[in-house]
Amino acid sequence: MKMRMQPISYVWSKFSRLVRDLSRECNKQINLIQLGSETELDRALLDAIRDPLIHILRNSIDHSIETPEERKSKGKSEVGSIQLSAFHQNGMVVIEIVDDGAGINYERVRSRAIERRLVDSVEAEGLTNDALIELIFLPGFSTKDHISSLSGRGVGMDVVKNKIISIGGSIELTSESNIGTTIRLKIPLTLAIIPALLVGLEEQTFAIPENRILELARLIKKNNETPFEDFYGTPVYRLRENLIPVLYLNNELKLNQLSDSKSASINMVVVQSDEVKFGIIVDAILNIQDVVVKPLGPLLNNLPKYAGATILGSGRISLILDVDGIAVESGLAGRIRANPIHPVAIPMETLEEEVSMLLFELNGLSRIALPLECIEHILMLNATQFQENGDKEAIYYKDLFMHAVRLQDYVSGCNSSSHSEQTVFPALTCNLNHKTYALIVKQVHDIIQVPKKMHELSSPQRGIQGCIIYKNDVINILDLEEVIAMHNAHDSSTSYPRVIDIQGVLD
Repeated sequence: MKMRMQPISYVWSKFSRLVRDLSRECNKQINLIQLGSETELDRALLDAIRDPLIHILRNSIDHSIETPEERKSKGKSEVGSIQLSAFHQNGMVVIEIVDDGAGINYERVRSRAIERRLVDSVEAEGLTNDALIELIFLPGFSTKDHISSLSGRGVGMDVVKNKIISIGGSIELTSESNIGTTIRLKIPLTLAIIPALLVGLEEQTFAIPENRILELARLIKKNNETPFEDFYGTPVYRLRENLIPVLYLNNELKLNQLSDSKSASINMVVVQSDEVKFGIIVDAILNIQDVVVKPLGPLLNNLPKYAGATILGSGRISLILDVDGIAVESGLAGRIRANPIHPVAIPMETLEEEVSMLLFELNGLSRIALPLECIEHILMLNATQFQENGDKEAIYYKDLFMHAVRLQDYVSGCNSSSHSEQTVFPALTCNLNHKTYALIVKQVHDIIQVPKKMHELSSPQRGIQGCIIYKNDVINILDLEEVIAMHNAHDSSTSYPRVIDIQGVLD
């Protein structure tokens, strides 16, 4: 992998001469600025983005940057500026091309769309600037009247968009009159290896790229009734008061129907497409692992719902799902565009008075919570992963050493003597005083929004710093610092009195 990765300067090094030659040909003065040239990309991706970047630079020079006389009349510097920058963001590489030219002439785009009969005059008048930008990406679209070596040749931004999409990326364009234009390319870090979530459907296994996953949810059916609502013909789920459109993966892939009646719960993967956030219903959620991406063969490479394939450790083949392709092919993106789902407006004072907490369960204590900001990861551990570390337990997981803390031994109200038949233990990882701890719990329930105001306990209780009221239920709040102090002490049965700033912890 290290041999495949090369700095983006491998492509950018030739752009200075390109800009200098084109600016001389157009009688313009242009300064090219390059930032982040040390950002590394897969060699295959560098070769794939070379032509799109050249085309974008040509467009900026010919369409956007004005002549020195025009810039001077507008009060600008006679020398135009084009800035190329690259940086990492959310597991992807972002490349921005920003110029300080005239920007997009939206009225010119509108008139050309009418001339080419892409839209009628009545519809064109109602198009927003964002809709007009989408027209620029149509095949053969150009605002130039005369063909030159730079523009009007019938090769437009559609070629750039298709090339970026073909490598799993996306393109965004924004422009402001007389201010300039910004084009943002988002491309995967590498085509070779990606982290993906494996999900089960029927007897098959599919992979969903991790950078498209927002969260996982298990929906509980009450009285065997569906937890979904109807929104203009689209099933939606109310997740923390926000409506999430839902797709059944078996329907989209034309597999057998899910047997909902046999299970009291439904597994949903909430993903983010370029156009919409939606949930995918699957039979089972397996695990996250790095997978080697293999391109699909010539008979399958035109299937928009798949981004590739991978070979699992068992030797079986797993197809990698294309989240954007599923959203478009299912018609969900079009339906949501026609009937947008607006997020619930929450008053500002409510935001200031609430905090996110993770609700979980211990033996003998069914409702206990911990501020979400204290938790780094949620792991599912097998009993064989616990190892002896002196008189305590430790876990070595993915090159990380963690001290195992069984919360039931340090919290009042828990039955520490009971031994359940659990074979898999949820663990909440946290970092305190430069040490990593794995808090072992019985079951993780949900993420909840609760008031910051905490009620004091009538008498001190070990491992609990207070309680809050959530949907008429009393939720105990774990005292993380006291639990860790007891765990680190030789005698775990002794409670150590401390002065605790409860409000400060929540803040």
